[in-house]
Amino acid sequence: MQKQSYSFNRGMSDVLRLLAAEITKDIGSPYRDYDAIDLALRTGKQPVIFQKQYDMKRLLPLAETVAEQAVSTMKEWIEAPHSLQNIILVGGGAFLFRKAVKAAFPKHRIHEVKEPMFANVRGFQLAGQNYANSKMTATGKEQVQGHRENSNEHRYREGRRAHSLGLRIGACRPSPSVRRSDPVPEGR
Repeated sequence: MQKQSYSFNRGMSDVLRLLAAEITKDIGSPYRDYDAIDLALRTGKQPVIFQKQYDMKRLLPLAETVAEQAVSTMKEWIEAPHSLQNIILVGGGAFLFRKAVKAAFPKHRIHEVKEPMFANVRGFQLAGQNYANSKMTATGKEQVQGHRENSNEHRYREGRRAHSLGLRIGACRPSPSVRRSDPVPEGR
């Protein structure tokens, strides 16, 4: 059974920063409206810059390149892609990374959750509910350190990881004060 875990820090924040830098070069003035770029990528609604709609179409290949590079790097760490039973695409950048993931895993079915942007929040909620339930049911019983035996996390670590690949593609508003090595929070 293959057990591995790997994280590659490349996601929507990188895409948004790259496109903002390209727009900055093009207009000759600093541009950091990451929300407008994100909205343009998701909906096709062009951002308004200096009172004119800015055509983002020429920048789309740059965004797709980031997604392809990220998926390619991640795929290098998968020892046995044929053993993957589930590939689950979640996170705010799922819409952009979908094509690259499908190209990298053409023989796999790619699962996407409804509203992938909120997947982490839903996961945190479930984890909190499970933890609260385990605390409530542990009343009067000998408590196992950290309730490890009762946790979904324990069951996940002990076997499911070998058969699933979860791709969390984060979307957030990048901040110039956040260093590349800092963890980037999910959501808005």
